[in-house]
Amino acid sequence: MDLSQRRFRLAWLYGLALFPVIVWQAMQAVQVSENSPLDWAPADFPARVEYSQFADRFGPGDVVIMSWDDCTLDEPRLDNLVAVLRGSSAFYDGQQWLFDQVISGRELVQQLQKTGVDKSVAVQRLRGAMIGPDGAATCVIVRFTKAGLQQRARLTRLIQMAVQKYCGAKPSEQHLAGPVIDGLSVDVASAQALNQLAVPSSLVVFLVGLWSLGSWRATTIVFAVSLFCQAATLALISLCGDTMSALLIVLPPLTQVLALAGGIHMVNYYRAAAPGESAAAAASRAFRIGWLPCVLSAATTAIGMGSLMVSELTPIRAFGCYSAAGLLLTTALVLFLVPTMLAALRVPPAASPTRARQGWRLLTLFLSKRNQAVVGAFVLIIAVLGWNMSRLKTSVRIETLFGGESRVLADYRWLEDHVGPLVPLEVVVTFDPQHPASPWQRLAIVQQLEARLRECPQVGGSLSALTFAPAGLPLSGGPLPPGGADLLAPAEMQWTRMRLLSQSDGEQKWRVQGFVSALEQTDYAALLREVRSRLQEVVYEQPPGTEKFTIQATGVMPLVHEIQQQLLIDLRASFLLAFAIITVVMTIMQGSVSAGLVGMLPNIFPTVLMFGAIGWSGRSVDIGSVMTASVALGVAVDDTLHFLTHFQRRVEEGVSRRRAVRSALEHCGQAMLQSSVICAAGMAVFALSDFLPTARFAWMMVALLAAALLGDLILLPALLLGPLGKLWQPRTSQPKAVQELVEPQPVEAQPVDAASPIPPHHLRRASRDATRWETH
Repeated sequence: MDLSQRRFRLAWLYGLALFPVIVWQAMQAVQVSENSPLDWAPADFPARVEYSQFADRFGPGDVVIMSWDDCTLDEPRLDNLVAVLRGSSAFYDGQQWLFDQVISGRELVQQLQKTGVDKSVAVQRLRGAMIGPDGAATCVIVRFTKAGLQQRARLTRLIQMAVQKYCGAKPSEQHLAGPVIDGLSVDVASAQALNQLAVPSSLVVFLVGLWSLGSWRATTIVFAVSLFCQAATLALISLCGDTMSALLIVLPPLTQVLALAGGIHMVNYYRAAAPGESAAAAASRAFRIGWLPCVLSAATTAIGMGSLMVSELTPIRAFGCYSAAGLLLTTALVLFLVPTMLAALRVPPAASPTRARQGWRLLTLFLSKRNQAVVGAFVLIIAVLGWNMSRLKTSVRIETLFGGESRVLADYRWLEDHVGPLVPLEVVVTFDPQHPASPWQRLAIVQQLEARLRECPQVGGSLSALTFAPAGLPLSGGPLPPGGADLLAPAEMQWTRMRLLSQSDGEQKWRVQGFVSALEQTDYAALLREVRSRLQEVVYEQPPGTEKFTIQATGVMPLVHEIQQQLLIDLRASFLLAFAIITVVMTIMQGSVSAGLVGMLPNIFPTVLMFGAIGWSGRSVDIGSVMTASVALGVAVDDTLHFLTHFQRRVEEGVSRRRAVRSALEHCGQAMLQSSVICAAGMAVFALSDFLPTARFAWMMVALLAAALLGDLILLPALLLGPLGKLWQPRTSQPKAVQELVEPQPVEAQPVDAASPIPPHHLRRASRDATRWETH
């Protein structure tokens, strides 16, 4: 046994020893972690910092809003439910309560009545916030603590059980919404996508791979290696102390299809063996020829994925990190395992079908005649759709996460129809200790701010200290009547308990809540500008010396808006970074800046086509779609490098560009078609997911793979066959090769009598036959 065989056996033994560990770690990683769109922003994200500071003063915004048909102001059973949610040991973990606050509209009306407010007035004050437009329907709001959020799935089930027990509404009859439900729904939908679609995706990949490769043994080898790469990538996540997030759900199938793509290229290199060559020699030749383009394509794809790490949003950054690392690991495993297993199982090398060769020859002939028209059409598409990319907009709102028929959106619609809009816009007005206004004058300023907030047509309801002001308390800002101070002191205590007033070291912060629909197509940026402008007018209207107070708009809506803006910034930054690095790599590999830049045209075509079309249509880009731009750029470069590597090798051997293009198509085209079809089939299964970011990532990857195939099989050969193809022509090329590019060489004719010239149409036929039957 020689040294190489001993090394090979030792590597296999080490791999077999690690296999149980890899499988175990992969199983640990598949546990989907808790997700919430509000948590996608890191702790130091400016809007998140403001929101956290607000939550520290007024309580967290992690709430469950629930109601049902009989949840009305006249339902006495609501009192028992609220008491249970506040005091049951099921909601206490032995050290702290898991709920920060529990309130109902019925209880708030009763509290206002105790302060002398008429019931009709109380209902009118709470309409659009805690009471529906009919003046009867209400809701229960449960605010979770940080500890409670860690158990939100269990606690939500307990809440539903309590509603059924004390109010008689079954879980199917209850309607729940709010940030806690959003995060929980993301958890459920992403876990279902992984559990329900992973196996069908793998089955589809295997069947399409079998159809493409036409060999049970070759397909089984490539498929088994792809599964192992999938497990190794998941194990990497677990070893880094992480678990699956909603966006990492697509990483295992993506890893599998990328492993399959690399494996198919290796199988085609293996099948290109000379007739009579042994399996071991074919495997060695496949590795020798294939390692460079595989490594280069993996590196550029990893650059595309790794560029996502510039994102400010945690799940996108994690996806970029793990996908890039997983791809590099996958490439190493494919290069080592596929050739050795092909040789070990003695899979017979086989030449490409003659019919496929004929198709590539016809394509080469067409592109050699129409290359300028083809390139011009592609450049026009890139220019037009590239301009439309400037119209892209992003969204992480609830309707971009779930389908229109989903339970969570149905509950949102029911609650907004029966109770009121659900997205809070928080306005905080801060008075420093030296502010000259008296407490009741400050209350009058709060009243003005709330009135201006409600003037915005998108604001359907509001809450403030004024909502819970006792009867008889003047709000005009004038002097208090006799006994007014006796009303103000207990009112301030009530406002503090209601999280509408916060006092610390003489500083007062007053809270005004406005509520906006979660489902209407509200332009958050325009609304925030309008709100801030209206509120600033209140400051300007104050008497000299009393205008020195600050107003801040915060809460869920501004945070969502900033996350949406960050998505667009991340899309541009990650794509430009990936493009810049990959372009540098491409220019180095081509040995020419001009050739490298031209070679990037087929690679940017898919991204420009898809995102330009989305911008043109006016649709929003969600968090799943953002990740596809850089990934698609890297994946497109994969096939480009395989094609150009073979093309350059043939050109360096002295053949014409036309024959080099045809040879590259014959050698790489089949593998490019097979890998693209298999990858698209595997990803297409995940387009059935109920979690829209996963579904959009899947169908956009399918479309991008198809566009990349057009770029690599149509645009790239057209570029190489046209005037720009001279950039790849070696300086030492012979005039014969240049002439051969213009017209094919005729067959060598036998000597004939000069008096009997061969008719011109016979010469043309001989020339076509020579072109047809050239093999290289």
